Amino acid sequence: VHPHSAVGPMAYYVGWVILSVFIIAVIAFSLAVVKHFIDLHDQSFLTSLVATLSLSTSILCVLVIPVDVYVVSYSKDSEVHARSEEVKHLYYALWILLLAFTFIISPFAYFYFEEDDGEETPTSTKVVNALKYTICFTIIVAIFIVVGLFIQPHSGASEDWEKALLDSQNSGDHSITFTVACLAALGLFSWFTYTASGLCDVPIGMIRSRPSLPVEQERVTTELQVTREKARSIQSKYALSGRSMSRKDKRDLDLFQKKERLLSKKVGRLDQSQRSGWEKIASKLAPARFVV
Repeated sequence: VHPHSAVGPMAYYVGWVILSVFIIAVIAFSLAVVKHFIDLHDQSFLTSLVATLSLSTSILCVLVIPVDVYVVSYSKDSEVHARSEEVKHLYYALWILLLAFTFIISPFAYFYFEEDDGEETPTSTKVVNALKYTICFTIIVAIFIVVGLFIQPHSGASEDWEKALLDSQNSGDHSITFTVACLAALGLFSWFTYTASGLCDVPIGMIRSRPSLPVEQERVTTELQVTREKARSIQSKYALSGRSMSRKDKRDLDLFQKKERLLSKKVGRLDQSQRSGWEKIASKLAPARFVV
């Protein structure tokens, strides 16, 4: 089909119907992804909603490109400009919404969730504290963006710096690129730090002698008993009072139960190792770890 063939207005509306179906499918997919990775014992309706909508908006920013091609291709020559303007407004709406989620809504949801420590804190207090942290985060990002507007590769004369600053076609790209690079540099610094320490710990762990099986088994068994006692104390506190468990205690109970399962598996592995003869052979080969 010719790109600008006149196939009637029906194809134009079909494109928007397809987009609407994709929007519903994307929201359902995003909700499924959030529900899959969310912690069932430490979740919030606000954070789940914001995560679902922000993920859906990100995917729609990509899916609107084929819709743009479809609408322009199946429009009459006289309607191409009008249809393009409508799609351009859709682009603007999605990208503005994505920026709002990135720099305002998602940080606010995160800080609001962190303010909920399980105590009876008023909602207004949590909202005010979350807004303060969100404003500080937005100011930091705004500083990066403003600095990125001035730090640009420019090879022209020095008197043209005003034109380079007001270059609406490229200044925004340079500023966003500079901001992303600064944030990525912070992440890379943390990655380098923890990776270097981990690589240093590998040979140290191989050289360092491990405790004997009876000592390790006694230590893990004692830790398992302490963990069970902590989980039992939280359960008994609410079993006697009949009150609903707070968010903090639910989170602590879930952590204790996970730790209890891990320690139980570790005790089982230690028992199995104690009954096998491989551990005795490995202890004889301990000096070889230093050579490795």
